[in-house]
Amino acid sequence: MKIKCQHCGCWTETYVSGRKRLNHSVKIVYDTLNQCRTITATAKQLNCSRGYIYKVLKENNLTVIQVLEEQQNI
Repeated sequence: MKIKCQHCGCWTETYVSGRKRLNHSVKIVYDTLNQCRTITATAKQLNCSRGYIYKVLKENNLTVIQVLEEQQNI
C-alpha cells in the first residue's frame, strides 16, 4: 500500500498488518443464527468470533434470545 507523507509529500510503500475487517450484515448474522441455533455454530459458519456475533446484534439493538424467540413465534 502506498501512502503520502504529510510533511514532505513523497510517496512510500508501507506494509499493512492485521486482519481485514469483517463486514457481515445483520441480516446474514440473523439468518445464520436462526439456521444454526447457537452462537458457536453461527460463528463457525461465518468464520468469525462469537464476540463479533454479539457485537453485530448489539449494534442493531438485538439479543440472541430475541432472535431465537422470534423464530419460534413464527
